[in-house]
Amino acid sequence: VAGRHCPQQTQKKEHETNKQRGKQPSLKPKPKDTQMTRVSLLYRRSLRLVNNWACSRDTFLVLGPQVRARFDAHKNVRDPVLIQSLILGGEKWLEDTAHCDPYIAPYNEGGSKWQRNVPPPQDLADEKNFVEFY
Repeated sequence: VAGRHCPQQTQKKEHETNKQRGKQPSLKPKPKDTQMTRVSLLYRRSLRLVNNWACSRDTFLVLGPQVRARFDAHKNVRDPVLIQSLILGGEKWLEDTAHCDPYIAPYNEGGSKWQRNVPPPQDLADEKNFVEFY
């Protein structure tokens, strides 16, 4: 609907601009996010945290469904106060169990290949500044 603010569209735009810049999208909830958005971000952050702590893919494949089961156990909760307390508890758990050295994709900022082959400045690449050497 035109004129209405949609948090998913905002996050998608943020993801696309960060992708162009080579950054990972921010997975921190904003204060104005809806509970559904916060829960989905909490789920994604939980999976990333479990992936950081898993020593192998096989371990992650065992722990991932356990994370999903914890979210599915509270899927039918309708009380807003209880939902808010569950979200805050999950965010507190994420902070308490944060990995000291999380995995960063090589091409993202902070990764091992970040800016390894930086393109030359635009003024050097312009044709008017190009000098032929033959």
